[in-house]
Amino acid sequence: MLRVRTSVRPSQIAGLGLFAAEDISKDQIIYEWTAKFEQTFTAEEYEKLGPLQKEFLRHYSFKRSGIRVVSLDDDRFANHSDTPNTYEKGADTHALRDIAAGEEITCNYYDFDESADEKLAGIQRS
Repeated sequence: MLRVRTSVRPSQIAGLGLFAAEDISKDQIIYEWTAKFEQTFTAEEYEKLGPLQKEFLRHYSFKRSGIRVVSLDDDRFANHSDTPNTYEKGADTHALRDIAAGEEITCNYYDFDESADEKLAGIQRS
């Protein structure tokens, strides 16, 4: 779950993005894993879903150990960047550097998402 104030706005990277609504200090925890704030889908559960639900999960979830995980807060709007301003430490996301209020919060999907290639296929990378 997000540990900092954020907003969702149009992004120059892709569609909507996650933006800092407060200054964030280097190494501060931005997102803390808690199973109570994520919904998981096994491969079998995913296959039973309809096409619209699968499309939603392909876009907004990440895959880890074959399980699709979707955040129940706005963290799902964090866009990929090859030069992100966050890093993964265990299952948590930290600020790689100071992030100013109003700046888009970005992550490197390849650090945590087994479906990163699928998700980024045909998308201009930043």
